[in-house]
Amino acid sequence: MKTQCRSIRLAPRLENLTVLERFVAQCRFLDAPRRDRATLVITEFFDNIVTHSRPATFCPVFVKIDEGDSPRIVIRYSTTNFGKMVRATGVVQPHYDSVSARYRGLGLIMCRNLSSSITYKKGLLRSSIVIIL
Repeated sequence: MKTQCRSIRLAPRLENLTVLERFVAQCRFLDAPRRDRATLVITEFFDNIVTHSRPATFCPVFVKIDEGDSPRIVIRYSTTNFGKMVRATGVVQPHYDSVSARYRGLGLIMCRNLSSSITYKKGLLRSSIVIIL
């Protein structure tokens, strides 16, 4: 049986969050609860990539969603600070940031709770985040 998948490439800009939300909404092979979880997880990681990554060159962010009993999401992008970002996932605690007047550090906790697993893979040109719902 052939599994379905969908993919998209987006410029790493915050205005593409709505494009990404529409992309996930069109993944009809995901039931509504999984589509909702995928939307939350993908948009949180995309926001973090846009906000915190340091690309060496302009390179689009690639997002792929595979169908399955446990759907798989792959987010690939170029950055020079991947290791630093991954280390931060284990040490950043929820806190209030007075500069931005926002609470920070809750998004990745939410992503961990909505996913079965999250794996970070550093590549030579692009790094990946693999999420199993």
